[in-house]
Amino acid sequence: MLAVKTLLHPTDLTEASRHAFDLACRIARDRGARVVVLHVVPPPKGHFSEVLIGNPLAGFPKSAPDVRIDTRIENGDPATMILHTAEETKCDLIVMGTHGRTGLSYWLTRHVVDEVAQSAACAVLTMRCPFPEKWSRHP
Repeated sequence: MLAVKTLLHPTDLTEASRHAFDLACRIARDRGARVVVLHVVPPPKGHFSEVLIGNPLAGFPKSAPDVRIDTRIENGDPATMILHTAEETKCDLIVMGTHGRTGLSYWLTRHVVDEVAQSAACAVLTMRCPFPEKWSRHP
């Protein structure tokens, strides 16, 4: 069984990412682990850049009060910062969504997920969100 003390959840603040956060919290509850929620502000691309007003991660700890949740906001290349944070926090598992392609969530698209999955020193769990309709139906 995989020993999990620290989970890293990179978020692009989309609904898809929120589903992966919920999964990370369920795993953390089962294992008595903590969740590090990371939002990476990518460098400006062309004329567009992300500007944060307030702390977009402030509500995460309140949404799962029975789980120890730490939040971090970093600037830089998303894949690089995810891998750096995983190493720095000595995380055992990265839990991230694979969809959510609206606005700046472009940065957490396939190439970021692929780079993290191929380069991480720990296990990586990806969650397709939203679930395909055929899987979410009950008989």
